[in-house]
Amino acid sequence: MRQRFEAIIARAFVEVELLLPYAARVRFLGCLITRLVAHFAHWNRRVRDKLAMMMPEVPKAKVDRIKAYVCNNFGRTLIEIFSVDEFLDRASNT
Repeated sequence: MRQRFEAIIARAFVEVELLLPYAARVRFLGCLITRLVAHFAHWNRRVRDKLAMMMPEVPKAKVDRIKAYVCNNFGRTLIEIFSVDEFLDRASNT
């Protein structure tokens, strides 16, 4: 029951996001994932731990930049999945 509720909430959020212009929705979701979701889902810790395991010599400042980039990229990719037509239009015009 809880998973169904979470799925309904997530889908409603995506539907609201799709009302925004493409560029704004991609930036917004990337920022939201980076600043809010990643913190509560402990993705920052997970990225940091994996980097420490694979590349322990990387300085903390660079690790922080990578953490932010990974989470931002995830958010952008997630909303692009729901925006296929607009994504393909932009990709074909580059």
